Amino acid sequence: MDISNKVVAAKIIDSNKSVLAIKAREPFSFHTSVSALETDGTMHTYIVAYEESPARLILDYRDMPPVVNESKIIVKSSSAGKNTHKNRHLYHVADKEYGITFFCDDIYVENDISTFSLCLENKSGIRYDCSDAIFVVENRKRFRRGLVYEKQQNPIAIGESLSTPSGKTSHCTFRFDKLSITHDQVLKIYLYEVQGSRNFTLTLSPNDVNRARKRK
Repeated sequence: MDISNKVVAAKIIDSNKSVLAIKAREPFSFHTSVSALETDGTMHTYIVAYEESPARLILDYRDMPPVVNESKIIVKSSSAGKNTHKNRHLYHVADKEYGITFFCDDIYVENDISTFSLCLENKSGIRYDCSDAIFVVENRKRFRRGLVYEKQQNPIAIGESLSTPSGKTSHCTFRFDKLSITHDQVLKIYLYEVQGSRNFTLTLSPNDVNRARKRK
């Protein structure tokens, strides 16, 4: 089985075709993703992190609330506050929960380099520590048969960390070489808390990505 990943190996258990065994090829310090496709076309994407001695060996997700596949919230200029984000160009790509707002405030292209400006506003009472955001191109539609296209995008440059103390706001830019998507794809941006469960997802459409403004 080829999962096109250098850090994890996967194998379907012969005695139970619905079970996929995954193991690390070697220790790694970043996050990677693994997707599972059901016979009805439902796709589940899991973010995998390496831990030498995990506290739990079995995780049961059946009682967890469903994940929203599109952007969870539309942030308007009145709620974001123009005074604190004077240079903000986008107001519709955001995810807000736990007293934290994670959003993409600008996308621009300069010399064929696509730059995504991300912002995290922490109004909770607890510091938010996270690893770098993960960018994944996924199919907009799910198919009953066959694999759903999914490819993680690797930035050529990353700005400062989005880890944010309570009551503060952090900004970070991610630069990609000629990043574009087709009309049947979306760009998902995943942000995961280190040793926590306050996780966020942004969904960008082809118009958001391909029609990014040209920086003057």
